[in-house]
Amino acid sequence: AIFRGAGLFCKSIANKLADWNKPRATVLSATNFIMNNGALEAMQFDGRLNLGLLIAEDSNTYPVNSSMPADAFSVDIWFMLDTDAGSPSVNRGLIAAFVPGSVIPSSQQVESECTAGWRLSYKAQLKGSTNVLSTVLTFELVAHNKTDESNPNITYAEPVAKLKTTSPALSLRAGEWHHVLAVSDMHQLSIYLDGKLVEGASDVTCPTCQGPVYKRESASCAMIKTPVTIGTF
Repeated sequence: AIFRGAGLFCKSIANKLADWNKPRATVLSATNFIMNNGALEAMQFDGRLNLGLLIAEDSNTYPVNSSMPADAFSVDIWFMLDTDAGSPSVNRGLIAAFVPGSVIPSSQQVESECTAGWRLSYKAQLKGSTNVLSTVLTFELVAHNKTDESNPNITYAEPVAKLKTTSPALSLRAGEWHHVLAVSDMHQLSIYLDGKLVEGASDVTCPTCQGPVYKRESASCAMIKTPVTIGTF
């Protein structure tokens, strides 16, 4: 797993903290992004110093593809927000194997027809002068959908369904850890927060879906990679 540079020049001390001065998409030392509050230690993702943790550049290549979920699956992650959570109009990635992804090379152009994989993300906005953030969780999935619902006897080479479920606004306190679990049973998406089902985030269904699509078959998508990431901006 590696970090990618954000392309911002945050430090200028010669030969010190040099990794912070690397251009966008170059490899950084993960040790530069470990935070410690005296009780817990964890990686920091803020989009200014780094673009996220890149687990694998392409989920379609061996041996990564042999470890990726192919049918029903769940994915979970612990996360903590701070009061500088970013723009409420921008989705921030928690964990994903998804196209597009912001840690991919900037030269990799992604068309909507190449969208693939799955992503668990959030948007957050600080509530006034409090340390509580109005947070919306989103779970997206591009799934195989090989049967035409209007005619069950007809199948296609690569029809897909784009599923997306979004939670209502949740009040999360900055500086507190939360556990989020996203579940796909191939036909329905669900989100759990701190062990409880998020009501209103389970109304997406696809009776004919069969599992995640990690690469689209269109010729224009042939060179597009599906990165596996944590904390992408």
